[in-house]
Amino acid sequence: MNTVKPITQPPCHSVLCIDGVASTCRVTLAESFFARAVGLLARAPLNDNDSLWILHCGSIHTIGMRYAIDVVFLGEEDRVLRVAVAVQPLRMRMQRNARSVLEMHAGSAAQFGITTGSRLSTVRSSVACFS
Repeated sequence: MNTVKPITQPPCHSVLCIDGVASTCRVTLAESFFARAVGLLARAPLNDNDSLWILHCGSIHTIGMRYAIDVVFLGEEDRVLRVAVAVQPLRMRMQRNARSVLEMHAGSAAQFGITTGSRLSTVRSSVACFS
């Protein structure tokens, strides 16, 4: 008896939008307690166009990491409160009134033009699907 296997597609990522304009930066959302707690520790190093958006978060640490990251702290309406540039391993950063944090490859915040006051969002589309 032949069994039919379902066709699986590669996972889709969201794309980061900065002030309403889509960028080439792929975003993975960390929504669950476990995903937020682990953050980037259980992942391969970020590429230039990858990021991790940690919801319900106002502080981060880079203990156990081997590379620097840019840390974008977001407040209400996902407005950038502060960008901590090239945070080295074994460091901690926090921001009062932050509601979430976007972690990016070091230098990526400047590359994508993310500055204090920018409004960030994400969008899922077929353009955002990568294998």
